[in-house]
Order: sequence, then C-alpha cells, then structure tokens
Amino acid sequence: MYKEKVKINFLNKTKDVLDYFIDEINKKDKEFNLLKNENLKLKERIKTLENKLLELGELELEHKEAVIVEEVKRENKILKSDNSFINDEALMCKQLTFDGFSSVNSKGIISSRNNFYVKVWNGRIKGETALTSLGYSTTKGKQIRWDILKNRAIPELGLEKTKLIIKKFINYNGKSPRQKRALGEWKFDLDRLNNL
Repeated sequence: MYKEKVKINFLNKTKDVLDYFIDEINKKDKEFNLLKNENLKLKERIKTLENKLLELGELELEHKEAVIVEEVKRENKILKSDNSFINDEALMCKQLTFDGFSSVNSKGIISSRNNFYVKVWNGRIKGETALTSLGYSTTKGKQIRWDILKNRAIPELGLEKTKLIIKKFINYNGKSPRQKRALGEWKFDLDRLNNL
C-alpha cells in the first residue's frame, strides 16, 4: 500500500512537472508566434520603406537630370520633312515644378513623325535627330562624318532634310561657347553638302 502511494505521489509530481513544462512551452510558443508576426510586419515595413526609398531615388535622379526651360522660341523657322513639320514657335514649354525642382518632359515637344526633337538638359539645348540616329556626330572624323552623310543620310533622309537638320544644330548651339569646335564641324559639313 505504501509503495502504491509513493508511486501515485511520484506520478502526480511528474504530471505537475510535465504540466508546468507544457505551460511554459505554450507560453514560449505564443511569444514566438508574436515575435514571428512582429518580424513579418517589420519585414513588410522594411520592404515598403525600401520601395519608397527607390521611388525617391528615381525622383531624385529625374530631378538631377531636370530639364530647366521656361520658353524655347524661334522666329518663323520651320523644319520640313515629308508631310510633317515643326514650327519652332511650337517648341514652347511651360516650366513644371515639383517640390522646388524644375522639369520638362522632352517627349512633349517631339514631332508627330519623330523627325526632330529638342532635349534640354542643364539649360543647354541638344538636338537629337534622325541624322544622329544614323551615327552622325561631330566627335567623329571629317571623312567618317562625310561617309555617313553621303552614304546613309542623303539616301534615307534626302539632301534638303539633311541640310535643315545641320542648320538646326548650328542655330540652336550657335551661342554656346562650349560648342565652338562642333559649330566649325557642322559649318564645314554644311558647306560640303551645299557644294553637291
């Protein structure tokens, strides 16, 4: 009888100890689940913050390359090509502001046929044309430029359009001291085209 009581006491104590450990494990599980949920929430917050930072970074890059222009006006000069033309007076952009930055989407002044458009970057006008897409650039040598003009530009664009595009380069960059060498190259190429 005594041995049975001892066994029962031992079993009861063992059961109490096991119940205690089970309760502790359940508490730890609850704490772990809470921490896990908090961890997931923190990860989601971190992702949203990273996305916001990426968006801000993209905006900052856009604004670092911001287009600063209030108006681009020329007097009655028209670029003609096939059935489309751009009147330079139509190349006026109102300044768009966003958080103190100025920007203009250069695609807003692209012609309907994409023959000529003006990209303004850091207050300087750069021409981007069908001619530059054929590889024409003043950084290349005179003979290479002439080969591009003669063998690619004139057959594809026509002589008159090629001349008009080079005239545009000269008109838009004529007052820029940075473009002094390029102006000489454009004038040289234009003279060669006029002699054809």
